[in-house]
Amino acid sequence: MLNRRKGRPPTAKRVTYNYLPREFYVEGAVESVVLDVFELEALRLVDCEGLSLQGAAERMGTSRSTVWRLLRRGRRKLADAVVHGKRIVLKGR
Repeated sequence: MLNRRKGRPPTAKRVTYNYLPREFYVEGAVESVVLDVFELEALRLVDCEGLSLQGAAERMGTSRSTVWRLLRRGRRKLADAVVHGKRIVLKGR
């Protein structure tokens, strides 16, 4: 018997911005937070460019609920890094 995932198959997401540098840090930071490039793209589109969730979803080629999840995870990670002085490392792509 095959082990199949429930739900819809994952869709490919698009990133339209070149994120450099790959790491942001506070001098002396011991811990780090890994921020996925798709989380950062969702943050950029919604928080910086002011797009709606639907607009960001269309630009990324994914669903509105996926953008919402990416935003929620990304904001939580960024808040943790800023409040606790952790290094931010970009992962993906």
